[in-house]
Amino acid sequence: MQHKGGDYIGVGMLLQVQKLVLDIMKLTVLLCSALLLSVSVLALENEPVTPDSDEMVTVKPGCDKYKDEVCTREYDPVCGSNKKTYSTECILCQENRKKNTNVTMSGKGQCSK
Repeated sequence: MQHKGGDYIGVGMLLQVQKLVLDIMKLTVLLCSALLLSVSVLALENEPVTPDSDEMVTVKPGCDKYKDEVCTREYDPVCGSNKKTYSTECILCQENRKKNTNVTMSGKGQCSK
């Protein structure tokens, strides 16, 4: 087999190139699988909260750790017992203090519609 320069490419060289191409394909499949798995895990973490029964199970938020009255601007939603989605547990606690309410958390993630 000849390439542009007129030199012959040996069978050994072709086998090396073929092995390299197969290794690259395997690596590509592995990386795509890892990416797909990561996206799937992230999607499950952000799934809306839906109780299994008509009775809503709630958890008291850990407001003691947010006494500074300053919440970060991250988005880590929690669903309140009032069916309202709060951007963070800290924001839920902050609103409880401001409005003198006792909204609890029905779960992590956005409330289901």
